[in-house]
Amino acid sequence: MTAVDAPPTLSERYPAVPGPPPSKLEDVPGWFTPADKMLFAWLLGRQNRAEPIGDLLEIGVYQGRSAIHMASFRRPGEQVAVCDLFDFAREESSILARERDRYASLTQQTFERNFLAFHDELPVILRGLSESVVEHIAPASCRFIHVDASHMYEHVRVDTRSARSLLRPDGIVVFDDYRSEHTPGTAAAVWEAMANDGLKVVCVSSHKFYGTWGDPVAIQDELIEHLAASTNYISEIQDVMGQRLVRVAKAPTAASAAGGRRAPAARQGRAPRWRKLAVALLPPVLVSVLRRSRAAARSRAASRR
Repeated sequence: MTAVDAPPTLSERYPAVPGPPPSKLEDVPGWFTPADKMLFAWLLGRQNRAEPIGDLLEIGVYQGRSAIHMASFRRPGEQVAVCDLFDFAREESSILARERDRYASLTQQTFERNFLAFHDELPVILRGLSESVVEHIAPASCRFIHVDASHMYEHVRVDTRSARSLLRPDGIVVFDDYRSEHTPGTAAAVWEAMANDGLKVVCVSSHKFYGTWGDPVAIQDELIEHLAASTNYISEIQDVMGQRLVRVAKAPTAASAAGGRRAPAARQGRAPRWRKLAVALLPPVLVSVLRRSRAAARSRAASRR
């Protein structure tokens, strides 16, 4: 193929999008922590191994980081769909002004360029308010839905109902920012759905709530076993509204748990409760590393006295 026949590059196809196309997922701007990236991969991978096909849906995509990750798990016969206002966000009066300002520079072309840097074809793109997804997606057709659109209560409340309608009985729904101080509306809508609408929690991370309207027990059992064998993540079991909740967090490194410098005198003494919990949840090998590190630190401190 000659240069004349070569297909246009992404930069040539999307000249209005500044900067080079991303070469790795972390190059795509967005908020997607390592723990959530791991949980998406584990849950979607489990579905791929054990469950029949079903579609994937993301409501609110920003520049596409999590949608790109989700689409990596699409199987033949499955559809990936995304819904966002894109360029219209700055004009949507039902969204808080600070949220409109936050997405003022987001364009559909930016999302498309980023997505095509990782996948050969675009997903189904629904441009509009999140409440419109039920007009385009068949009921009970989805196996995984990620909700990360408006964080206002009245909008997330509609999104919870849409997710229940569009998910198959054993499907997974993920709600972003279910506990952040600046998103009380999301928290209210998610916990209300859990208290009154049959939503069952699978697990939570620092930023996302993972739930289902099916039975979460088998998924939780496998996830707990998976995390027990991991040196990178830890889990804690809690009971919330009579349901088992698995809390997932990044495991502290030996250096961060032991501390690189001596604590100020006023703060020395008993270890904080959260640190004791973190150490209790660590794998035995890492606990041994922590203990040796602390012992060496105490020995050095004693020698300097």
